[in-house]
Amino acid sequence: MTSEHIKLSQPTTSETLKLYDLHLSSSKFHTIPDFTGLTEKVPANIQATWYNLTQTIEQKLIPGFMGLNLPADLAAELLERIEIAGGRGLVIPNTYRQPKVTKEMAYPIAEQEIVSKQALLFPNYNFEPTKLFREDIMWWDFRALSPELSEVSHIPGGVIARVDKLDGHIWTAAEQVYLYAEEEYYLESSTTLEPMEALKLAATQFGLEWSTDHKHNNIPCLKAAALVIGATVVKSPSQTFIQKKYGFRPTVRMWFRLNRYKKGYEAAEPLMMQVVALVLQHDPGDAVLLFDEGNLSVLLQRISGQLNIDAKLSSWIGSELS
Repeated sequence: MTSEHIKLSQPTTSETLKLYDLHLSSSKFHTIPDFTGLTEKVPANIQATWYNLTQTIEQKLIPGFMGLNLPADLAAELLERIEIAGGRGLVIPNTYRQPKVTKEMAYPIAEQEIVSKQALLFPNYNFEPTKLFREDIMWWDFRALSPELSEVSHIPGGVIARVDKLDGHIWTAAEQVYLYAEEEYYLESSTTLEPMEALKLAATQFGLEWSTDHKHNNIPCLKAAALVIGATVVKSPSQTFIQKKYGFRPTVRMWFRLNRYKKGYEAAEPLMMQVVALVLQHDPGDAVLLFDEGNLSVLLQRISGQLNIDAKLSSWIGSELS
C-alpha cells in the first residue's frame, strides 16, 4: 500500500525561519486568556506590543490580524491559550498582512483554472460566468455556478478556484488542510478495549501527560509536545461508514492531533505510530489508520489478520507488528 501524497515530514528550513501573526475570527472570550510562561519567550523587538496586548486583552483582541511577528511555535502556543479562553483564529504567515495580488489580477488566473476544471470534470454542463465569491485571509475565492449541478444535489453546485494573495497560485484542498497547522489521524479499530483503557495503556507505556481537550468539550486526553491523543466510542453512523468502506465495524476511535508549528513536532509522528502499534499489539482485531487531508487516506489497514502498511510508515511500525 503506497500513497505519494501523504505528508509525514518535518517543517522545511524556510518554514522555520518565517514569522507569523494570528488572525482572529472570534474574540468572544468566556474567560481572560492565561499567558503564564509565554512572556519570557517573546522576542525583544515586540516586547512593548506584547505587553500592551496582555494588559488590555479584552479591548485589544478584535477579529482580524493582531499585528504580531512571532516564531511559529510561539504563535501556535498563543493561539491555543486564546482558544482555551473561547476565542478562535488561525496562525498565518505575517506576509499576508500586505497582499500583492489584487482581485483584478486574480480574476484571469481563476478564470483559466475554472474553465479547465469545467472541461475536465463537467463537460456536459452549462455554467454561469466566473464571479468573485468572497475574499479570504490568504486567497480570493472565485466560483462559476451551474444550476444543472445544483439540481442533481452537487455541492457546491459549481467549480471553485482560490487564488493566493501573495503569488497567485491556485490553492489545493491539501494546502487548505495544511493551513490549519493541525494534522488529524484516526485509528478506527474493532477492539475489546474501552476508550479510557486505550488511553491508560498509552499513558503508562510512554509516560504521557493527562489533560483535557478544549476542542472536544474538555474530554480527557493525553498530551505530548505537539501531539494530543483522545479516544471515543464509535457511534452507529460512523460504524456503518467504516463497515461499508473497509469491511469491519469499529468499536473505538483513537484520534491523534499533531501541530506542525509547535516544538516537538518532529518526534510527534513517530510517537503516534508507537501508540498505534501498542494498541494493535494488545488486540488482534480489525483496524484502519486514516489521515485527514481533505479526504481520508489509508496509512495502515489490518483486516482478518492481513496487515498492509504505507511504505512511509514501515520503518516505524512494520517490525513491531510483523
